[in-house]
Amino acid sequence: MIYRIISKSNIIITDNSKKICYKCIQNSLSSNRTFKLKCPDSKRLCRNGHYSFEDSLIFLCSDSKKDVNSKRILKSKAFAFFSVLMNLKEIKQDENEKANDKTRRLLHNLTEINALNVQEIFNFIPQNILSENMNDQFEIIENKIKCNSFQASKLFLRLTKNNLAMKIEFRVFKILQDDYSKRLNFRLHQLNKVILNVMHPFFTDFTDEDVHINVESNTIKAYLDYETFSVAVFLIAENAKKYVAPHTTIDVEFKVVESDAHIVFDMISTKILDNEKDKLCDDGFCGEFPLKYGLSGNGIGMYRMRKLLAFNSAYICIINNVVANKSITENGFEYENNQFKIILKDYKKKNKKHILRN
Repeated sequence: MIYRIISKSNIIITDNSKKICYKCIQNSLSSNRTFKLKCPDSKRLCRNGHYSFEDSLIFLCSDSKKDVNSKRILKSKAFAFFSVLMNLKEIKQDENEKANDKTRRLLHNLTEINALNVQEIFNFIPQNILSENMNDQFEIIENKIKCNSFQASKLFLRLTKNNLAMKIEFRVFKILQDDYSKRLNFRLHQLNKVILNVMHPFFTDFTDEDVHINVESNTIKAYLDYETFSVAVFLIAENAKKYVAPHTTIDVEFKVVESDAHIVFDMISTKILDNEKDKLCDDGFCGEFPLKYGLSGNGIGMYRMRKLLAFNSAYICIINNVVANKSITENGFEYENNQFKIILKDYKKKNKKHILRN
């Protein structure tokens, strides 16, 4: 069967016709009838015609005996073409919307991080002081740093962490946008060193809340793709910074259970309901208490973390209210003892399978 699908703006959407078909197509488009004729190419008897559906025209030419003998059958095939076309259009629109949504999220997150950087700088040196003394800016900044060296050091660390967060946003976008599985590079890494490398930029944030980080000294090594795994841990650290109770400790422990390696983040953090712990990594989901306390984001940090862990044959297990008597209330916020456990399947195997658990 020969076909050509044309948009109302006269753009060919898809086509399998030959040059010799051009005259037949033009004759059909200038008439509202279907034609029986001898095909100039195959010399066989055929029927052709064009059909208008919403914003497209469909030309068909068939030498099938049923189509030649029945205008109705040929028209039903044209309608089938149109149905497929509409389904493809819906799929394309859906994919475009998803791509646009990912781009919007990236821009939103980068804008927020940049705003934090600007706020940090102007908290240290008010903007009006710089604008009112344009010729003396270097001296003003130098004196401010000399007189407040500790605060300046904290500012530098925060800016470093925020810039790293921007880099992470780009990395996550690229990894999840492309077929990154073809570029995975599994090497043996000591787990506690990976955790320390990722956690150290958050030192200032945790110090401000009087939160101590205790990473167990351990020599367990596992095969990881450092790029995807370290970004996943960074996203866990971001969530910990946001939800951990002040004046508490985050313990990071390492265990081997049969052929799997476990990394356990044990902390006193915002209360998690029993029916929420299996949903916290769903796209767009946010728990009742973060919403109540105004701590909720856009609900994608844990979702992206889960997808990144999957590249390493790993997943996260969330255990809420581990030790009930550790529950506390601070400034009206309810906190419980929660564990976030990364489970690396077959951690000694170099060749990993991409897994994605709900």
